[in-house]
Amino acid sequence: LLGALAGMIERRAMQAEVDPPGLVADWRARLVTLGRRVRLHTPGGDVEGDAVDVSPSGELVLVLDSGERRAFAAGDAITTRDA
Repeated sequence: LLGALAGMIERRAMQAEVDPPGLVADWRARLVTLGRRVRLHTPGGDVEGDAVDVSPSGELVLVLDSGERRAFAAGDAITTRDA
């Protein structure tokens, strides 16, 4: 199991070096949070909004209730309902 996991991590690390946009596209395609309403617990405090995208560097992009569009690099997302 650990060998398989290490192999997957190594493949993704190589992809990050040679094809960063492809890695982000793969992440975006698998991210079940997109299109959902989320509460995000961040180091700077909690925020809530609609998860709408992934930035080129892999950050989760939310549209907050104020209409502001912000990208978050770290946090725990809890889906609350469909956006």
